[in-house]
Amino acid sequence: MYFVDKFNKASTEQGEIALFWLGQAGFIIKNSYGETLAIDPYLSNLVERTCGLKRIMMPIISPEDLNVDILLISHHHDDHLDMDSIPSIMKNKNTKLLSPTTGINICKKKGINEAQLISFNYGDKI
Repeated sequence: MYFVDKFNKASTEQGEIALFWLGQAGFIIKNSYGETLAIDPYLSNLVERTCGLKRIMMPIISPEDLNVDILLISHHHDDHLDMDSIPSIMKNKNTKLLSPTTGINICKKKGINEAQLISFNYGDKI
């Protein structure tokens, strides 16, 4: 069974979450309401292309198949703010991307819909 099928079929009891590792520093969390949060999904070869550093494992899902409610980006390094993958993920107009201001500015320059972007910085509560 492919990862995307396992993820889509995953369900939890009230008050529990399902946690999936995407490789690198990336995770997806799904709660008992079916709401989903992806954290730092690195799904491309951007770092190899720009810096020559190879991935430690192959991606287990394509950006087009990553359908989440919230995309949380911790900081603007290419293996966290993967601008080769984010435009495809953000095609879902219901997805919100949360990132520190630096990452938000990069997303704006790449044409990501500003209505989907939420900036946060140290100490902010969202």
